[in-house]
Amino acid sequence: MAKTGGVAWLAVVGLLVAIAAAGGWGYLKEWKGRTISQGTQLVEEQLVEGFPQIPVMPGATLVGSGKGGEGDGMRYSARWETMERVPGVMQWYKPELVKFGWVVSILPADLMAEEIQLLTVEKAGESMYLSVIRKAGADKTEIVAEFPALYVSDEEKEE
Repeated sequence: MAKTGGVAWLAVVGLLVAIAAAGGWGYLKEWKGRTISQGTQLVEEQLVEGFPQIPVMPGATLVGSGKGGEGDGMRYSARWETMERVPGVMQWYKPELVKFGWVVSILPADLMAEEIQLLTVEKAGESMYLSVIRKAGADKTEIVAEFPALYVSDEEKEE
C-alpha cells in the first residue's frame, strides 16, 4: 500500500517538475481556473485579481496569469504574446515602465538579442522581472512579467 502511494506522489512531483521545466505556461489551458502547486491559481485570458499595474504593449494578447501565496507574500505572473520581435518589445517596455514609476535595475545583456532578453525593474521596494522570449522558428514572441513576492501590509489586510 505505502509503495503505491509513494509512486503516486512521485508521479505528481514528476508532473510538477515537467510543468516547471516547460515554463509552466504550456499547460495553462489544461489547468484553467484550478488551484495547483501550493495554492497557485492560473487564469486564462484575464489578469488575476490583484495583479500589479504595468503597461501592456499595444497588440500583445494576454495568454494567462497566475498568483500564489508564500507566507505573507503573493507571487504574480502573466504571459502575453505578440508578433513583434524581441528587441522591439524590449525597446517599447523600457521607457513605458519608467513612465509607470519603475526604475530599471538590470538591463538585458544584449539589447539586440533576437531570442531572449531579461529586464529587472523596481518600484517601492518591489521587483519585477520581464522576460521577452522568441524560440527559434516561432512566429510569436512571449512577454512574461513576474513579481517574485509582493507583501501585503497589515493595513491592507484589514481593508
